[in-house]
Amino acid sequence: MRIDKRQWSWYGALGVLGCIVLLLSFFSGFLLYPSHTSFQIHSFEVKEGDDIFSVAKRLYEEDVIKSRVSFIGYGLLSGGYSSLHPGTYQLASTRIQDILSLITSPPQEKNVTILPGMSLVMIDELLASEGIIEKGSLVSLDPGSVFGLEENVPFETLEGFIVPDTYRFYTGRGAEVVARILVGHFWEVYEDLFEGHSFDEIYEALIVASLLEKEVVTQKDKEIVAGIIYKRYAVGMALQIDASVLYGACGGYSCTPVRSMFQEDTPYNTYTRKGFPPTPIASPSLSSVRAALSPRSTSYWYYLSRPDTGETVFSDTLDEHTYYRSVYLGL
Repeated sequence: MRIDKRQWSWYGALGVLGCIVLLLSFFSGFLLYPSHTSFQIHSFEVKEGDDIFSVAKRLYEEDVIKSRVSFIGYGLLSGGYSSLHPGTYQLASTRIQDILSLITSPPQEKNVTILPGMSLVMIDELLASEGIIEKGSLVSLDPGSVFGLEENVPFETLEGFIVPDTYRFYTGRGAEVVARILVGHFWEVYEDLFEGHSFDEIYEALIVASLLEKEVVTQKDKEIVAGIIYKRYAVGMALQIDASVLYGACGGYSCTPVRSMFQEDTPYNTYTRKGFPPTPIASPSLSSVRAALSPRSTSYWYYLSRPDTGETVFSDTLDEHTYYRSVYLGL
């Protein structure tokens, strides 16, 4: 029996189609499914210039996938190999099609509002919840890399350098990219206000501004409290800032004060230690920074906030302050 060329073409086409079906069945029935019975969230970065081969290699080395060949094969068959998007992704599945679907999808743009008084750890968690960074990555980021300084910077985190505002970020961009945007906006906002000030003066102003942000509300009260803080500091008196104590005791999270916190000797306990806390304790608003740079001189040495009205009550003497504490705070 003689088979003409047309028949050979049909046989060839059917053979190719059969191979494709078998190959797809092989992928969908076995290789596309995870090799682990349980899998925690895995942070993975697709870098600029990555291709399907380099991504498959790192995923295999990080024990996310069990076969580089299957990952590359599925990527080539699905066309996903040509549309990888750089970014940091939180992988919640080890299935190849799920991973490729995620890293080949255009990143989403999100609006994120950072409120005055938020600490760095709170901002970190907010950005992580929106899929913009990996949780903890902004807190642990070396500020020297963000500021472009080769020598050691005089602070260990970006606490205080984030201006409360609404930002637009792409998901999965990573902490360093986000930090550069935040710090760039900081200098845009404060360039004129900080002109003529040394970096040490700027950092001290940020520390005081963060204390004001957490302690008082109105601009006038902020300026008066700034004067009290600087006056106490000048004479070597303990600053006794409750918000600083809580920051040290609770790691930057909101918490209810208890007496034991004020007895714990942390670097932020301004009752047991004199001088300023080592870092800002929150992201201060522009009004707080202005007040820190323009303290108002008064006869006051003490103050407290009434819990019922939020009003700041000032005192000239310790006896007067003790009386107000008993009346308004029950202490």
